[in-house]
Amino acid sequence: VSRNQVLGVEPVIRGDPALADWIPTFSLVSGALPRDLITAPFPTFVNNRGLFAATRFESAKGGTVTFTLTGTATAAWLNGQLIKPGASFTAAVKPGANVLVLQLDEKNLPAEIALRSADVTFLTN
Repeated sequence: VSRNQVLGVEPVIRGDPALADWIPTFSLVSGALPRDLITAPFPTFVNNRGLFAATRFESAKGGTVTFTLTGTATAAWLNGQLIKPGASFTAAVKPGANVLVLQLDEKNLPAEIALRSADVTFLTN
């Protein structure tokens, strides 16, 4: 949001946790993140340069990982590198911790989004 505007988009697409506007949100047990949980912290998107959601995960050995995405993302970055999101997509991850950032269409948010993969362990902290 506008508070981070002067920093540019690079820290956002890297999922930098030091940015002031990241708001931790837990998904439901099903893994879904409903629209109301996404929009609750931002009742208005005025002065917004985009709506982003980030998640951290670990990969035991790295390599190609398959993700499934319920809902839509207009863009995605894995560890700061642009990747193409879709209902099902693959990406090369590094061993250990990784960050995936999704840019959401704030004017057309789906009822929920969910990112899943049997190949990684999503982190909660």
